[in-house]
Amino acid sequence: MRSKRQQQKQQREQEQKRQETQKRQEERRVRQTIDQIAQTLGEEKERVLDQIDRLVRYVGPDTALQHLERALHIEQHGGLMIQDDSRRRTPGGVFFFLVKEQLRQEERLQEIKIIFSKPKKSASEINHQAPDTTRPAESMSNGHAA
Repeated sequence: MRSKRQQQKQQREQEQKRQETQKRQEERRVRQTIDQIAQTLGEEKERVLDQIDRLVRYVGPDTALQHLERALHIEQHGGLMIQDDSRRRTPGGVFFFLVKEQLRQEERLQEIKIIFSKPKKSASEINHQAPDTTRPAESMSNGHAA
């Protein structure tokens, strides 16, 4: 017969496993939603995929899919023009416009900043893109480049 302490420990472990399984399932659903939205909108640029990722994580998969459905409906009925009426928005542009409008109406401005801001470059990205300013010693004469 197990002691009460052992039973409590087993219950905690089972609860922890259940929570971990639930987190994995939620993450899988988020990833599937991100992939579905990106594929449906034909988005391939990493910056846009990152925005879709942040959007799904902040508003949730169900709300993100509702915005996708609205965007597709608008596209099927002629789409939306950009602000200066010079051209139609892309399907992705319609999708992001709808999301921003809803968040503005709900006064969720901080989420707009988080979702739509450009992520800062990491130090490795900055170093990778920096021009090479080192010069070999033999190309220098009298302190000037040859």
